[in-house]
Amino acid sequence: MKENGFGSIQVILVLFLLSLLVLGIGTGISLTGVFYKKREDVWQNTKFLQNEVKTVLMHLQNDPTPETDSHFDPVWTFIRSRSNNHFSLRITDISSRINPNWVRPGFLEKTDLRNFFLPGVTAETFKDVRNQHGFSLDITLEYSSLIKPSALEKYFTPFSYANINTSYEFVLQDLYSKLAEDPAGAEVFHTFIARNLSRKHLVSADEFYAAAGDAFDSLYPVINTFPAMNINFVPEFLLRQILSYPYGGNVITNSSSLTDQFIAIRQEGEIDQKELHDLIPIKYKTQERVFQYLGTKTWFWKVEIKAEKTAAEAIIICYPKYNKHLSSDTKGTVYVYRLYSFKLS
Repeated sequence: MKENGFGSIQVILVLFLLSLLVLGIGTGISLTGVFYKKREDVWQNTKFLQNEVKTVLMHLQNDPTPETDSHFDPVWTFIRSRSNNHFSLRITDISSRINPNWVRPGFLEKTDLRNFFLPGVTAETFKDVRNQHGFSLDITLEYSSLIKPSALEKYFTPFSYANINTSYEFVLQDLYSKLAEDPAGAEVFHTFIARNLSRKHLVSADEFYAAAGDAFDSLYPVINTFPAMNINFVPEFLLRQILSYPYGGNVITNSSSLTDQFIAIRQEGEIDQKELHDLIPIKYKTQERVFQYLGTKTWFWKVEIKAEKTAAEAIIICYPKYNKHLSSDTKGTVYVYRLYSFKLS
């Protein structure tokens, strides 16, 4: 049955895209003069926090291995150099999690994530409630009656793109309808997704571009074909679920020991795309869907700063600029980092 409860998504996603376009023009943060008029020291402290965020963004942008994000990137060296008894700077990958707004109910049902449902809740219940309430950036508010709050905080996120090969097809249809303002086109788009699902075919970047047509610029990057999570940061528990999921009915060989191997390797160095693909033993075509979940890029970062007199929190977004000449190969993609939000805390 079609999901049709995404009434609130239009406003939120329009704001989301406007944030990408408007806030992304520069790395500066616009603040009113209220702080300055009230207290000069508050203004100076705020400006200091802004500059810290801008520097973090700069380091992310200038990563010498742009295809891969890990603890071994220069931004982490900068963060360690800034920490002392009077100042704390922290950066966290917040997109290598499960987004309850996009996830297919079957993925929750066929993994140990089902154990996080509260008593009486099933994957079908989850789908029905999402039908009713739609998209939300406040997943604690919307899903705490379905999923244990501790699990929501640790393993779920509202900050992620919707991968066309892993997101629920009716959610993708609603996204298309709202973003492109074209319900009829959304129906055709859903048919395209459903047809490929029935064939167990992974939609490539080229195929998505062709199917979206004139609506592509409205849909991208909220909908894309990039892997949703970063192997270098995804929590161990989630990594086990992703590697043990029966893709097309076939579980990846030695998924448990493979998880242990990845955890050990990423503690010693950066796992790049080649190593990721080389280490996962694909025996069946359907198992290639695992690489739609696992990649080497982080799409949303949270920056937390604590100083003696003030603190702030910022969200930085990685925007992959689409180049149709790259085909389905992500190598050579240009990644642009933009400020999504900044607030004093």
